[in-house]
Amino acid sequence: MAVGDKQKEVTLNGFLEFLFGIKASTWTEGGHWSAQWVGLPGGDWRLLLILGILVLIGGGWWLYQRDARQVPFVRRCLLYTIRISIVLLVIAMLLEPILVLSKEEKIPSHLLVLMDNSLSMSLKDAWKDEDKATQVSRNLGMSADTAALRQMNRMQLAQKLVNEPFLKKLSADGARTVHLHSFSDKFNPEALSLSEEWQPGGTGTAIASSLRQALLSYSGMPLSGVLIVSDGQSTAGEAPEEVLQMLSDEGVPLVTVGVGTTEGPRNVAITELEASPVVFVQDPNQITVHIESRGMQAESATLVIEQRRNGGPWQEFIREEIVLNLDGALQPKTYEFSETKTGKLEFRAKIVDAGPEISQDDNLASAEVRVIRQRLNVLFIAGSTFPEVQFLRNTFLRDRQINLSSWLMAADKTYEHPGDLP
Repeated sequence: MAVGDKQKEVTLNGFLEFLFGIKASTWTEGGHWSAQWVGLPGGDWRLLLILGILVLIGGGWWLYQRDARQVPFVRRCLLYTIRISIVLLVIAMLLEPILVLSKEEKIPSHLLVLMDNSLSMSLKDAWKDEDKATQVSRNLGMSADTAALRQMNRMQLAQKLVNEPFLKKLSADGARTVHLHSFSDKFNPEALSLSEEWQPGGTGTAIASSLRQALLSYSGMPLSGVLIVSDGQSTAGEAPEEVLQMLSDEGVPLVTVGVGTTEGPRNVAITELEASPVVFVQDPNQITVHIESRGMQAESATLVIEQRRNGGPWQEFIREEIVLNLDGALQPKTYEFSETKTGKLEFRAKIVDAGPEISQDDNLASAEVRVIRQRLNVLFIAGSTFPEVQFLRNTFLRDRQINLSSWLMAADKTYEHPGDLP
């Protein structure tokens, strides 16, 4: 708008305010006044109204000229003007004139950001696709090293994404007001704080129910959209079809951001390396490796078992290619061994060549075995002879796996103790 047009509009507004005795309030600043006719007909009827007014004005003047010639001309013009003005004023009142204030105001819309904080958001993903892992890591402002990405759970990745610059972009420089809330089995009306670390803890993922509750919380406000950040599908609450239809009817767009990978968490772990803590020389013995995997069904890995004697160097004992079982199912692997000498025997089992996984810290387990001779040396000491003492001593004497030495403290020096071995 040109400067001259603005000045004319200000002058017109001032005239209308003076004419109708209106005192402008502060909320009228930036607007402009205009007169409108509510009863003014449109189309052909408006043309007929204008023609009727012109005929009235012209006919009235003609009648004054014909019937009031004896009245002086000046007085005749004054009387005509007064009467025709009254008639025109009546016509104007019938057309219902109103004074309209036009003012444009921009009301910011509201954008809802709903963050899933169910327990599944505490899981870590293995990011099997290295190229995709590198791309995600860079997009989140992290280094190209994907090791840090694999150490973060889904909630930490979501908080890395939904930061202050991200919310500022969503607000479109103040055109939208962004509201950040969490949900799990229900909608949390308290706003999430960016300055605090988000903790997953919900028991389920009720996307549709939480979405309905969020819409009810912000009913009556202009919504520009809803953004849902979650790691999976709805596992609780109502079916999403009705809520989606409600969003469609109100014209509110829904956008979702998936967190994690489609493969889900991948991990293999050795839960236990089972072996008897004491074995005999030349006896057949067993060692069992208990393996548990998740998200790696029918995939292959390598099991390596190493052993060392009396703190010496590690030597490979077993190397076997294995195929991992169903999620959460224990997979035992048993192997036999036998020793010809006494001493301390250590075993170490580890899983290698399993590909990317959540953590490799649980891929290792160890066990310690003490190898002894088949006959045990037992020293049996008693204060004085009692039936119980005699019973235990005879039991040890009858056991061929035990070499017994006994000492009866109350006996004479010349007493020969049973099982008195040098």
